[in-house]
Amino acid sequence: MMNIFAVLIALRLIVSPASGSSERDVLEHLLSNYGTHSKAVRPVRNASDTIRVELRILIAQIIDIDEPKQQLIVNTWQKMSWKDEYMVWNPDDYGGLDVIHALPSQIWKPNIVLVENVDFFFSNYNKDVVLIIAADGSVIWYTLTMLRVSCKIHTRLFPFDVQQCTLTFMSWAYDMPSLDLTFVDDDDANQRIFNENGVWRFVDLDFKRVEKKYICCKHPYTQVIYTLTLKRQSEFYIYSMLIPSVLLTVITLMVLAIPPESGEKVALGITNLLAFILFQQLISDNMPPQGDEIPVITTYLFSMVILGVASIIETVFVLRLFHKPEDEPIPKAVVRFSSFIRLRKTTMTWKLVAKAVDKFMFIVFLMTASVMVLISYLLLLTGHVEGQEHIH
Repeated sequence: MMNIFAVLIALRLIVSPASGSSERDVLEHLLSNYGTHSKAVRPVRNASDTIRVELRILIAQIIDIDEPKQQLIVNTWQKMSWKDEYMVWNPDDYGGLDVIHALPSQIWKPNIVLVENVDFFFSNYNKDVVLIIAADGSVIWYTLTMLRVSCKIHTRLFPFDVQQCTLTFMSWAYDMPSLDLTFVDDDDANQRIFNENGVWRFVDLDFKRVEKKYICCKHPYTQVIYTLTLKRQSEFYIYSMLIPSVLLTVITLMVLAIPPESGEKVALGITNLLAFILFQQLISDNMPPQGDEIPVITTYLFSMVILGVASIIETVFVLRLFHKPEDEPIPKAVVRFSSFIRLRKTTMTWKLVAKAVDKFMFIVFLMTASVMVLISYLLLLTGHVEGQEHIH
């Protein structure tokens, strides 16, 4: 009888892990049972059960917004959690050990993908980051993830634009009865870890869950959609683009104010025109292909280029009048026009006619440039106010 009792105790010690077992012992014991099941099969004992996967995204840093390609590169902290019914143990049998760690390749994990992904390798997760597994089968996977996504860039109000990019996550293989993807809305999900940069300001990260039905499949798929709202820091562009472009507009007017006898009108006009073209090129190099909308600042600079070309044409015409022979008769209509512009009657010469034309065109160009500046400012201001209201 005593021998039988001793054998039972020995068998008990062999079958049951000893008190104070290490994390390795727990994992090996669980994986020995887990290995009989394919890692592609959902870890549920009842096939009709639905696995609930919770997703949390935190925006850590905006790496880059490639506006010509309309792509966003963002660094995120991701958290996924679910329950694995085959990774359950009694902590009392293992010396109170209630948490272990495992590699993602060792057990089943949800194949959550990013719909807007444009990464060539299509993989978003760092597969070397271990999973945290609790004794009740709860699995948590924290990953530091670099995402490259397509994002429609709206540049009409550049540099006062507000951009919104969506990150849509869903399971690529499991429909809603098999896997229910949802988001986490608690203090952990609402924390701010964003690292500010000098170009974009993080405004908001909104999230929602939707059920999407596809033609291919009987049941809908659950999606979690994060909407990232960013506002461009406009101070740099104000001092480097907007203010210089307005000053160049003033210089364009000064071309008409220089006396014809100075001999510098054409040179100043051409130099100023080249500066406008350079500004326009610098802006267009950083803008996406302008198919459905054109930035207000691009329209303004284009109008100033036209104004610059017109000022050069006017200058050539005025110089031609200024250097006409004095004995060439002046038409009466030109004399009346020049006298009206100069607001005094005097013996009219071609040089005075040229200066009268310069004065008249200066007034016309001043009014045109003022209207263009005012319209552009109002458009930017209105769009900026609408963007602020949309944010709030």
